[in-house]
Amino acid sequence: MRNKFGKRLLTLLLLAAPLTVSAVSCGGTDTPSDTTASGTTTTTPEDSSGYSYPELDCNGEEFTILNGTTTWGFYTSLDHESQTGDTLDDAIYNRNRGLEDRYNFKLNVVEELDIQKLADHIRTVIMSGEDEYDVTYCPANYTAALITENMFVNLRDIDTFQLDQPWWDQVVINEGSLGDDQASYFAASDLSLFGFEGTWCMFFNETMLENLNLDKPYDLVREGKWTIDALRVYTKAGGNLNGDDSFAWSESGNSIYGLTSSQALPVAFIIGSGERFVKNDKGIPSFSLETDRFYSLVDKMTELFASDGEFVWQNSSGKNHYEEIFRDRRALFLGAELKASQKYRDFDDTFGIVPIPKYEESQESYYSIMSKASLLMSVPVTSADPERAGIIMDALSYLSYENILPIYYEVNVSQKGLRNEDSIEMLGIIRDSRFFDVGDAYGWTSDIQNSIRVTLANGDSSIASTIASMKQATADKIAATMELYQ
Repeated sequence: MRNKFGKRLLTLLLLAAPLTVSAVSCGGTDTPSDTTASGTTTTTPEDSSGYSYPELDCNGEEFTILNGTTTWGFYTSLDHESQTGDTLDDAIYNRNRGLEDRYNFKLNVVEELDIQKLADHIRTVIMSGEDEYDVTYCPANYTAALITENMFVNLRDIDTFQLDQPWWDQVVINEGSLGDDQASYFAASDLSLFGFEGTWCMFFNETMLENLNLDKPYDLVREGKWTIDALRVYTKAGGNLNGDDSFAWSESGNSIYGLTSSQALPVAFIIGSGERFVKNDKGIPSFSLETDRFYSLVDKMTELFASDGEFVWQNSSGKNHYEEIFRDRRALFLGAELKASQKYRDFDDTFGIVPIPKYEESQESYYSIMSKASLLMSVPVTSADPERAGIIMDALSYLSYENILPIYYEVNVSQKGLRNEDSIEMLGIIRDSRFFDVGDAYGWTSDIQNSIRVTLANGDSSIASTIASMKQATADKIAATMELYQ
């Protein structure tokens, strides 16, 4: 089985030349120009991909992007002051310098704040009326308030953003566009690798599987048979008291579990099973969680979470963290974001990854939820020149899609983080099946999600009353947001 991303990656790796400043510089002979439907004059592209770079001369001015940092282990850098010798860092450096040459500007990336402080800072700067930033990045779950406070420009009103092109994350665009006019106040692309690294998946210890005489689940994924029921075959086999008196978690204990994760796993399972907190029907969102299929899924999940030895959730520091529990070989499977692979580069055991399981084999696709902390790009209402912002950000996103993502994938993830060709194939499936939860981005479902995930992670299926008591408040939040789109 080959997936869309795997095919594109192979082509790009075969065709891509080393990234240098000259790769996107303005040299060469004169080329004819044409005019697009929006009236933007473009030049015939110098690369072979067909991308047309609009004419732009920024006269040496700065173009400022607000970005954030995080202590969670994500790769968040958008630029580097100089080449570092790291393949990915240097590719990003060269991408930026090349586009600076083409458009005669100076890129200024501000990366001084933790991502959880970005929203307050953005609000303060915009309310001051200062045009400090051309573009801002903000976590999805902090973006809603800024949108409802009219802090951002509707990207659909900026002709120079080519939001329908593949270098923009189409699931974010589609799920996040609201109203009859499909207004969109945020977007995502591979310029920020946070969204890719923040995609949920399942890790498993291949060495432990072999010791249990269990087959690796890769073929189950390929055949569409990787379901929660299939996962439980492994979690049941993986539980082992290993000399302990019980499966109650102890940092100094020896018991081994079938699966470990954080309390976020139930939400990943809900999305992975094809259920949705909110459905966006052609720009009209509605709460959609109360189906018979959903409650059947709840029963499956809680049976897993409540079974001794099959599941343990821990999200504290050190050995009490789910990623470390897996590293310490005290869990056969791990539910986590893709960035966890970077922690296991010196792990002696062989590990693999597979998507979040389906609910049933007949389900059309796998779905891999993106972290609610994923960084989304917006244009502040104080941005001095939104059209210029569109030209520069579109080109940066295109170059990242064409050149940076394959390097990140092949060098930082495929070679350093993952151990075999099967997992690399699975990574392509995971990327192609990413899903963005619009309810989280707008804050509609945050409260109900928190209640559900805590209840389910503790093996309690009694969530019907919780949903019944909170669905009207959720619907009211949706309605209040949609008033902005009328």
